[in-house]
Amino acid sequence: MALAPAVSRKTVGFEGNPILVSLLGTIRGSMQAWIAKTVSARADRSIKDHKKILGALRAGDREKARAAMRAHIRSSSADLRRYLGQ
Repeated sequence: MALAPAVSRKTVGFEGNPILVSLLGTIRGSMQAWIAKTVSARADRSIKDHKKILGALRAGDREKARAAMRAHIRSSSADLRRYLGQ
């Protein structure tokens, strides 16, 4: 899971933009409590999601990587909304 922030920065093109890197860090930091409480429930799903993203990136398939990243974000967002009771 420690690789996820670095992969996220690289995947969405934040790597060379210090403002966006900082923003991603802030968002990730604010989610740490949720992540800590839900990591066991989400771990398997997140690992599978990240493997799909990395596999597509390694294969040079941008569209597949984009789709996998969107699916991961949507899934994580849905879980966060459920956690927050929304």
